[in-house]
Amino acid sequence: MIRARAGRWVPLLNRYAEMAPTCCNACRTCTTTNVLNLAALVGGVAAAPFVRTLRLMRGRVD
Repeated sequence: MIRARAGRWVPLLNRYAEMAPTCCNACRTCTTTNVLNLAALVGGVAAAPFVRTLRLMRGRVD
């Protein structure tokens, strides 16, 4: 059953492989790095207004 399902994806993956950039065979590493970098970017953008507000409040209180 799994082989039959995997067999459906082979033609699609073969078409993508022709257009894909050169691979170093470490796709899990690249994907993990990209996901972590994206999460850090989103977290930084989301936290920036709160950090700025805290800095302004501390400056006024001191």
